[in-house]
Amino acid sequence: MASVKRTWSYLCILILSVNFVNPLEAPTGVKVTFLEPSGLYVEWDQVPYDSHDPITGYIVKLWAIKEETTRNYKLINGEQYPGLEKNDYAAEPFTPDHFSQQNVSEITIRRNNVNYARINYVSPMKLYEVRVMAYKGDEVGPMSEPRRLKFIYKTNFVLLAQRTLDSCQATIITNKTSSDGSETFVYNTYL
Repeated sequence: MASVKRTWSYLCILILSVNFVNPLEAPTGVKVTFLEPSGLYVEWDQVPYDSHDPITGYIVKLWAIKEETTRNYKLINGEQYPGLEKNDYAAEPFTPDHFSQQNVSEITIRRNNVNYARINYVSPMKLYEVRVMAYKGDEVGPMSEPRRLKFIYKTNFVLLAQRTLDSCQATIITNKTSSDGSETFVYNTYL
């Protein structure tokens, strides 16, 4: 009878400890916008947490993705003019479980109520991937879904191309001249 009571008390302790453990969730709603002159502003939805077991903050990871380029001469447009076609292809897979182990920049946000980060510089014409994670103490939660992006700088505009697992977006930032002078113009298109 004593062994049955002891077993029952161990079982109760095990059930109680399982009920109080709140696993960290991956941040959702990650958005990336242009930050002048050549940076990024990363924003996400806060991860829900229990006030008795709060998260400590967030980690933003950014890394460059190696690309392979092909160049071909081919006939372009309806007039069939010869032109150079350049294609850049990511050399790393674009999946939720892929994570590069090389040259990863990390920004740690040490407050649980801050859901953004500023990255002051990214190289133009380079493909990047950004992921966000919540953490508490030594425990780091799962990464957000991947978001790949590339800045294309030209004389009179900047293009920020982005890809998620289920969509593509192109943001063009340019100066628009009107009778009142020059103003910044942002155009978003979702592909």
